[in-house]
Amino acid sequence: MKPLFRTIFFCLLQFQLIAQSINIRGTVTNGSYGLPGASIIIKGTTKGTITDVDGNFELSAPEFAILSVSFIGYKTKEVLMTNDVDYQIELEVDAQQLEELIVVGYGSVKRRDVTGSISSIKPQEMMNTVVSSIDQGIQGKAPGVVVTFGSGQPGSGSTIRIRGTSSILGTLEPLYVIDGVPISNPQNVGAVSGPVLNPLETINPSDIESIEILKDASATAIYGTRGANGVIMVTTKRGKEGSAIINLGYATSLQELQHKIPILNAAQLAELGNEAADNAGVDRRNIYASPVNLGVGTDWQDEIFRVAPMHNVQAAVRGGTEHTNYSISTNFFTQDGIIIESSFTKANFRLNLDQEISERIKVGTSLNLNRSVLEGVVTDSESAIPSSVTSWALEFNPGLPVIDEDGNFTYKNNTNSPPVGNPVADAKSTDQQSKSTRVLGNVYLEWDILNHLKFKTFVSTDAYFNKEQSFVPNDVLRGQEKGQAGVATSNGLSWMLENTLNYKVIFGSHDLNVLIGHSLQSRNDEFLFAATSDFDDNRLGYDAIQAGKEKTFLVNGASSESLQSFLGRLNYGFKNKYLLTLSARIDGSSKFGSGNRYGVFPSLGAAWRIYEEDFLIGSKLISDMKIRFGIGRVGNEGIPPYQYLGLLETTEAYFGENEIAKGSGPSSPSNNTLKWETTDQIDIGVDIGLFNNRLTVVSDVYLKKTKDLLFISPLPYTTGYKSATVNIGNLENRGVEFSFSSVNVDRQFIWKTNFNIAFNENEITKTSDGGEVTADPLLGVNGWSNVEEGQPINNFYGYQSDGIIQSGDDLSKVPTFFDYVPGHGDRKYVDQDSNGILDENDIVRLGNANPDFSYGLGNTFSYKGWSLNIFLQGIFGNEVINFNRFSLESFDGTKNNSAAALERWTPSNPTNDYPRANADPRRSNTLSDVQVEDGSYLKVRDITLSYNFTTALLNKLKISSFKVYVSGKNLWVFSDYSGYDPEVNRFGQQPLRSGVDYGSYPTVKIFTLGANLTF
Repeated sequence: MKPLFRTIFFCLLQFQLIAQSINIRGTVTNGSYGLPGASIIIKGTTKGTITDVDGNFELSAPEFAILSVSFIGYKTKEVLMTNDVDYQIELEVDAQQLEELIVVGYGSVKRRDVTGSISSIKPQEMMNTVVSSIDQGIQGKAPGVVVTFGSGQPGSGSTIRIRGTSSILGTLEPLYVIDGVPISNPQNVGAVSGPVLNPLETINPSDIESIEILKDASATAIYGTRGANGVIMVTTKRGKEGSAIINLGYATSLQELQHKIPILNAAQLAELGNEAADNAGVDRRNIYASPVNLGVGTDWQDEIFRVAPMHNVQAAVRGGTEHTNYSISTNFFTQDGIIIESSFTKANFRLNLDQEISERIKVGTSLNLNRSVLEGVVTDSESAIPSSVTSWALEFNPGLPVIDEDGNFTYKNNTNSPPVGNPVADAKSTDQQSKSTRVLGNVYLEWDILNHLKFKTFVSTDAYFNKEQSFVPNDVLRGQEKGQAGVATSNGLSWMLENTLNYKVIFGSHDLNVLIGHSLQSRNDEFLFAATSDFDDNRLGYDAIQAGKEKTFLVNGASSESLQSFLGRLNYGFKNKYLLTLSARIDGSSKFGSGNRYGVFPSLGAAWRIYEEDFLIGSKLISDMKIRFGIGRVGNEGIPPYQYLGLLETTEAYFGENEIAKGSGPSSPSNNTLKWETTDQIDIGVDIGLFNNRLTVVSDVYLKKTKDLLFISPLPYTTGYKSATVNIGNLENRGVEFSFSSVNVDRQFIWKTNFNIAFNENEITKTSDGGEVTADPLLGVNGWSNVEEGQPINNFYGYQSDGIIQSGDDLSKVPTFFDYVPGHGDRKYVDQDSNGILDENDIVRLGNANPDFSYGLGNTFSYKGWSLNIFLQGIFGNEVINFNRFSLESFDGTKNNSAAALERWTPSNPTNDYPRANADPRRSNTLSDVQVEDGSYLKVRDITLSYNFTTALLNKLKISSFKVYVSGKNLWVFSDYSGYDPEVNRFGQQPLRSGVDYGSYPTVKIFTLGANLTF
């Protein structure tokens, strides 16, 4: 019995020792400095912690437990606990893990094995700043990727150009792929005015694990007809084995206008109006009598702009077991606009789930739900009269009050005809709302058929449900004394089924990875738009459009499109030095006729890792070096469906005074030869790491040639058609890109720098008949932008100014227009053909909307728990055509003007910059280099100061990490531009109308205070 008792006694004693826990602390380092975010897990359990910013940790663990310590890029180390309570743990670099995985189409590769041109943006780079959408996070971060926010309206989107503009009708945006799901960008139906909702707002930036930007054809050819504009691949965070990690975040911000445009006060406008009447020889207007008594008047910019709050709340739980990993996150975001009555609200929910069913079968799903509501005001809406509260505020008479003597809104401006409405009344009295619900989801199954052979089936969907509502009451000018209401709905559903086989094996010095696949995609869209007018009662607004007596508009429609694809890729590596990638995709699109429905898009990429050669091994200077070469073909099918068919349109014919016959007639002829745009691209790149990769340089030179440009060409009425979609010509982009990353100081104080710069040139190399393609007129100005062979796209055209006609000038020698003879003090223009007459033969190229180069510079300074991030971004060499200056520098007394009017020409102020005041309307509507301004800028995009609290303090509160930060965005803008912001693009996705400023919603300056908490 004694041996039995001894055994029981020692077992109980051992159990007691194991069960007893002690508090330990320590530091995880790489031998030089602490590693923040290293994971410490008690082996055999899910209990653990992570290190703080200095690599320190504290943990309660059983005696003699084994600690598993891991960190990305380092070998996992197991540490047996002893009686010590303080542990110094040094991790060893893992050369294999340090080779981060880069997500590419239908898979991932190690960065060292990449043969194409791919820029990667990690979440820590993006979240060093405060962003609400993906496009904000990538702006200025990748060479060759130009992101422009043309509107400051909350919830509005951006334009993204990768290596220049490659089309004039097809889509210009890159393909966005989120967790394997390509997403589309639904457009407004037309019930509301202004920018469309940003599709990238559907994803919470805090959910992002990585962003890869595929730029050259060898990387994008796997996406065939959708790869011409590049591909942006977004991978969201998934759960990992271990105890649940809870993240909470909150940020509050204040937004304000960057600066006001200096304009005239009431007295100054009256003086201008009187002088303009005198110079034109017409009677003075009564509204300008006695300017001295008018005073300053109303500052209409102060009336419509405000300091606006913004709030962001988010929460996430991630973790997993041996067989199940999960990630659940949610986000609620609200933003009031800096223009009164404008706002944006969104809510997100995301679920990522992975489950191992057996050793060989794994399934998973990703689900993203988004609901957003945009409350807008009218901006960015074109017509003969600017439909924008910003334009109205700038030109409204400051001598008028917001509220009149009877307590009502001042109805309209009294200086011009036709007049514009009270901008405050329009903003406060009208309703304009866009609501969107979007569902992104996928499910997958992976089956390891053999040790080296994997099958994957992937099913995804992208569904959106949008509603637009607007109401203009009958007591504001825009309602035309009747009131107007509109309601529109648009719904869309796309689905995709993909099946792939992947064979991957390493044998000897050979590394082989082969992928083949098949893809089916379909998309269906429908819309309905109804509008009425003539309301007796404003109270129900757009909730009762049937109350409008006049049914002004009723239209609906539906469309569908499909795409079938066969794809394949081969990656081959020999001795980790010589790399080859071959890929091809065959796409069949329903958008084109049977003669051109299918196309083949091949590519080849090759790389030589020179650093692995014997003559560089052991180099103290060069720590990595690779030469890349890529060539391939991609396409652009981004046009509406059915364009190759002969289309009909609804028409009306009138008989007598009252009889109307409705029917359908042809609008465009069939074109079975219509085909997608094709872009051939070649890229040569060099990647270099110096001084143990403390300095890395990535450089690329590329040439893109696009042929068969798609365009809707107007047809003569004699043909019986209005227009036809045709292939008209060729376009070329060529450029150079550089990016530099350096670790300048790497001690207790750390300083890191990232810099990138990219140059691009663009040229139309061929048009079908050698002629021009002209942009639509704006403010009655024709031919201000066109496509011309031998010239870059987005050129601006007009007259070249030649100063001001001075008092001593001979008027007989001044060139004149056929309908206008200038006088002393008026602006004069260069007569290019010296015939004394100014006409279309004197129109010249005035500038171009494309920048010569773009750049971004980021510096991060860290010391203990403190971190300071400063990010600058800019573009250089582009022009902006400022149509606002037609109004702001009219000098005719029919509207308020900018403060430039104070510098106008008079006999006593013979300036050569601004003309005299003159009420003659013909004098002020000539497009010239006066309206074309330098759009170059440098912006201090972000300054963020953060502090991570120490582990010792947090462990007492059972908190893994706690970070607080303050941030300022767009704090300073260095530019010569006279408008609100040189970063403007009024017409967004229309390439022939890029670089236009006209009644836009200004961008904002943002101050933020926030905190992130991790349990």
